[in-house]
Amino acid sequence: MASNQLSLTDYIKTLPNKVRYSALDDAHGSILDGQMIYEYPSMRLLAIMPKKPTPRIIKMSELDNFVMQEITDGTVVTLYKQDGLWKVASYNNTDISQHKRFSTITFLEAIRETLSSYPKFNWDKLNETSCYTLCFSHPGFHPLQQRLSCYFLASYNLDKVVWYQGLQVDDIINQGLTNTSFCGLPAQPIITDRKKQCIASCKTALDDYLRHKRPVYGYLLKNKTETILIESKLMKTIRQLVYNIPKHKVLVTHGNTTKHQLAINDIELYVTLQAYLSTNNGLFITLFPQYKKRYEEHASFIHKLADDILLSNNPSQQALIEQHSLVSMFSDQIKACGIKLIPSNRSIIIDYLQNIVNLMVFYNHLAKVE
Repeated sequence: MASNQLSLTDYIKTLPNKVRYSALDDAHGSILDGQMIYEYPSMRLLAIMPKKPTPRIIKMSELDNFVMQEITDGTVVTLYKQDGLWKVASYNNTDISQHKRFSTITFLEAIRETLSSYPKFNWDKLNETSCYTLCFSHPGFHPLQQRLSCYFLASYNLDKVVWYQGLQVDDIINQGLTNTSFCGLPAQPIITDRKKQCIASCKTALDDYLRHKRPVYGYLLKNKTETILIESKLMKTIRQLVYNIPKHKVLVTHGNTTKHQLAINDIELYVTLQAYLSTNNGLFITLFPQYKKRYEEHASFIHKLADDILLSNNPSQQALIEQHSLVSMFSDQIKACGIKLIPSNRSIIIDYLQNIVNLMVFYNHLAKVE
């Protein structure tokens, strides 16, 4: 890759493949192209991301061809140094250092807090010309986790990486791969026996956890050509309930730069409201009892809205209505369904409101209120 004098956004448009990037300003930033993160406009290699695991069905007879490792409910990130600062990259973003999830703290703050729980880890011992990939778990980012934990995956010495035309990605990565036992962090444990039983446990992992057995999130299978992800029923359920946030995007302008940003800013509100409105809302609160108060708030909101809708049918009581726009919209919808706005139909009105199709209407309203 060569240096370029175009603005970052204009340069991205010239690339044949769709890539992800982060802009420091219109002229500077970083680009994620495949597994490589480059600085722009210098095109200096900043980091190498490990190959993202791919899910596939695996035959039991294949297990001996792979190294098997147990996974946890965590986030894989890569640490790299740019402009004198350690930054955090994910598989999908060159810099998530200041991003937040459920917690009020950022990814970088959560990672620093997690790493501080490992006495042998020392930021000062990290090589500034290397990048480091790890998987961390933090209760503020991973709701099922009750403690801080981290394991080390790989590091790459970028000084040893020489890029030239025709060199394959795997060749580039192997140039810089260094010892994974470095950093004072534990390596991901390797499973050497009972592999078939481990894979079989993935199917019953959700039921087993609900019976208070040890959580099983899944396994990684690795060889020289593949990294396969086998997620358990428990992990798939957590992903569906908590992590699959829709990529609704809005244009946000900061100074001279306009960029896309997720419209779902309050993830905790979105996730808990989505769970409350779903038909299987009991499973969510069983897995994540720390959100019981949120459920109570959502129930109170729905019940108050139903009461306001009933008041709207009484001209002498309309002054007591607090949510006029929602009341007007849902009153019209409910009446169009042939449901009379009378007290004896209150439970029917609540059932109408407590429906997943109303998720974004309620989210947008409550996000503004909060």
